[in-house]
Amino acid sequence: MKNLIISLLLGSCLVLTGCKTPTAQAILTNAPVIISVTVPPTVSIGVQKQPKAIPYLKDLVTVINTFALGQDLSPDTLAATIKSSKIKELQTPEALNVANALVVLYKTYYNTAVTNKIASVENLVPILQALSNAITQGLPTVTP
Repeated sequence: MKNLIISLLLGSCLVLTGCKTPTAQAILTNAPVIISVTVPPTVSIGVQKQPKAIPYLKDLVTVINTFALGQDLSPDTLAATIKSSKIKELQTPEALNVANALVVLYKTYYNTAVTNKIASVENLVPILQALSNAITQGLPTVTP
């Protein structure tokens, strides 16, 4: 599932940027759109294959939304927040695999922001919000 997310993300990035090398600010500005296009179908396909992942993903959305309220929005802090959450469903190996894929995806944007000295809360919160919204959009409206 992680490879599918990354492939869709890269393909969408090329489409949205017209195959030009995008600037860091353009990447971060377009990130919510890219995420909203690529993540929901990936989540949908993933939960069709693994319906037991639905509660993990719902809990992950809650953790992401809470995390986005903080000041340290680094991927390492996100990973630590997920691992230390009191939500038992997020402590299973399956849930941690999904969470790790999400952290890797987020880290690609975060690294771009840090490298270009634009890793402010204002630039990163929309990405986190887009991730949580995209996961929610990819979940079935009726739990199987």
